[in-house]
Amino acid sequence: MATLVNQVYNMAEHLKESDLLRLIEFMEQFLPDDVVTPEDAADIKQAHEEYLRGETINAKDIDWDNLEDMDLS
Repeated sequence: MATLVNQVYNMAEHLKESDLLRLIEFMEQFLPDDVVTPEDAADIKQAHEEYLRGETINAKDIDWDNLEDMDLS
């Protein structure tokens, strides 16, 4: 498995950024929905820290019909 991963990595190094983005989109369809990416993990960690500091808003306190009027500061 590691050999195949290295082969994909080595090939990807030679692609243009736009082609890399297309490759990522293609590969993502093969991942199960419950895989946490490093970006997901960072977002989850940040959200948890904000929750612990009391910086979150309860969904019941949101007027979903008037989101443009909501003060997010």
